[in-house]
Amino acid sequence: MVFPWVAAAVAASAVGSALINRSATNRASDAAESAANANAQVNREIYNQTRSDLSPYRDVGSAAVSQLGTRVLGPTAAPATGGGPATGGGSTASPSGPDWNAYLQANPDVMREFQEESAKADPNSPAFRQHGLQSPETFAQWHYQTYGQNEGRQLPQTQSTPAQPTTPADPNAPPPAQTGAGGTPTDLMTATRPDAQPAPTFERPGTQPPPDYTRPDQGVSPEFVRPDQGVAPEFVRPDQPDFTFDQSAPSFSSYFDPNNIQADPGYQFRLKEGMRGVNQGYGARGLLKSGGALKAFNNYAQEAASQEFQAAFDRAMRRYSADQAQFNTDRGFSRNVFESDRNNLNNNFASDRTYGRNVFENDRNNLNDNFESDRGYGRSVFESDRNNLNNNFESDRSYGTNLWADQRDFANTNFNLDRNYATDAYRWGVNRSDNVFDTDRGYQTQRYDQQTADMFNLTNIGQNAAAGTASAGNVYAQNTIANNNNRANTTANAAIANANNFTNAAGQVAQAAGMYYGGRMY
Repeated sequence: MVFPWVAAAVAASAVGSALINRSATNRASDAAESAANANAQVNREIYNQTRSDLSPYRDVGSAAVSQLGTRVLGPTAAPATGGGPATGGGSTASPSGPDWNAYLQANPDVMREFQEESAKADPNSPAFRQHGLQSPETFAQWHYQTYGQNEGRQLPQTQSTPAQPTTPADPNAPPPAQTGAGGTPTDLMTATRPDAQPAPTFERPGTQPPPDYTRPDQGVSPEFVRPDQGVAPEFVRPDQPDFTFDQSAPSFSSYFDPNNIQADPGYQFRLKEGMRGVNQGYGARGLLKSGGALKAFNNYAQEAASQEFQAAFDRAMRRYSADQAQFNTDRGFSRNVFESDRNNLNNNFASDRTYGRNVFENDRNNLNDNFESDRGYGRSVFESDRNNLNNNFESDRSYGTNLWADQRDFANTNFNLDRNYATDAYRWGVNRSDNVFDTDRGYQTQRYDQQTADMFNLTNIGQNAAAGTASAGNVYAQNTIANNNNRANTTANAAIANANNFTNAAGQVAQAAGMYYGGRMY
């Protein structure tokens, strides 16, 4: 007998296994899809980079084809997109082509994308140049070639401008004698022999008058005024105060008061103890109330009072004597300090008065000495400056007169030299041989042939670049087709694997059901 839970476990296991296999198959399919997308992106970037790398060579080849057409067939046969220097004309024409700035203006989203990508991209990474992030124009070109063309976006074209006469800056250009009016190079292959120019004329330079010199002003000797001598300082003797002592002499009455003897604690203690001794002595004999006891009490009290009075008086006298001696000492010290300060004040006054008068006399003497020294120095400087002024005047006048004479002689000498040189140059130009003209014409013809050969070489470079671009496009197309086929095969295999998994799961569920129902029959 088969238990129901056994059949259920078999069915659940089959379904779970099918789901797990399906999930694994889907993950594998997604991984293959991601790899295919990555491969497609890499192929696209390689193709775009190849087109970008070969673009300058294609442009050079196209320009060379246009110039060859103009040179061989004439200006009317030049392509609309070509341009270059016209043979013998010295002019250039601006060719028409893609206007990437206009493309950016017509598509603001492209400009925003450039700003966002260039802000977060690494300038040193390969993708920076592959995506054209060097400038807005290069990014516009990459965007159009990658997305814009497929999206049907319009690419504005620049308008061609007519050729304008120019003078090429060619280091191998013919010499100035072989150029026509306006600086345009002469075509010596079709030119006629140059005519002789008129003979130059020379005029002797005018003679300048000799320079005139005026003696400078001699100036006036400086005046010096003796400075004010000043007034001797006055000194006032300081105030002489009288001696005062702010303390009072001690009074004996403040040290001893007879009325305070009985209130003294020592007196009270001795009287109490003595009276207790007398009381005990007479009490022991039973004579406490006798006349002898009363007399003994009275005598002890008087004797104790007399002794304590003398002792208190002696203590007060000792304190008073000590304080009186300290008072006399303090007053003597204060008087000595007062006398010392007053003597110092008077001594300082006398010293300061003497020092002040000496400083005044010294300053006045220095002032007078400096005045005499400055007056002598100022007059010496004035005389020296006046002599230098006169000497410089004489020197400058002699130098200027000699320079004028030298310049006059130099001008006359140069006039004769220049006239002779120009006359010789004119005669050389008039007598210029036919060989020189033929040599220049042959040189220009050789340069024309060399330029034509260079254009053919550039045309070959452009053809090779175009072939390389086409080859890169074929490789990109083949890789894309193979990539799409692999992606389709992966998706189909995943679908077939999922179907087989669920078919197997269904068979196992059916088998479990058969087991369950077959077991119930028994």
